[in-house]
Amino acid sequence: MADHHPASPYDDTSAVAGTTYYYWVKACNSAGCSSFSASDSGWSLTSTIANGNFEAGCDESWAEYSSNGWDIIVLSSETPVDAHSGDWLAWLGGDDDDTSYVSQNISIPAETPYLHYWYWIASEDVCSYDYYRIKIDATTVDTYDLCSDSNTDTWVEGVLNLTAYAGLPVTLKFEVTTNSTLYSNLFLDTVSFEESATTLLNVPTPVRGNVSVATKALYLNNQD
Repeated sequence: MADHHPASPYDDTSAVAGTTYYYWVKACNSAGCSSFSASDSGWSLTSTIANGNFEAGCDESWAEYSSNGWDIIVLSSETPVDAHSGDWLAWLGGDDDDTSYVSQNISIPAETPYLHYWYWIASEDVCSYDYYRIKIDATTVDTYDLCSDSNTDTWVEGVLNLTAYAGLPVTLKFEVTTNSTLYSNLFLDTVSFEESATTLLNVPTPVRGNVSVATKALYLNNQD
């Protein structure tokens, strides 16, 4: 009869919700200890968007990425537009051949499954080349064609019904991909879960918002 080895659970009570952690384990008995196992990932989930208005800056709530090395969560003073709320926003795109995103691990709340988010499209490209996608894990649940025909010229509220994912642990991702010519910008702010699809009425009137710069590099160089 094989020896019985009871489980030794470990609760990481210091984990920050939405942040991915990697764990290695080893087993020990009277004969000694094994080597470390292969790593496995895990996270503590929250049912609300952490830092949804980005006002905590580049904290650990959001994973951010740009294939060209740009910071994504930035002060609005470092962008050509005013934030929808507060002083921080996410600036996706704005460069050629770039894939950029912000993502967060979360459990979709059953009581408030409607994802609300504010976005601003500013592009000089023609359609069918640059895209803004919202993903749940690897599944694209909404797509915007980033082109001059879809420019918003101000903040616009988007709403997605995520009832199909209610109660599930998922990775929520806002992603922009651009090609090698002409520019497309996507500004994102004020992300939240609400109980209905009813859009909000507090549409701000931005002071700055005439997006005439071609790329992040051109805009930031002109700020020096």
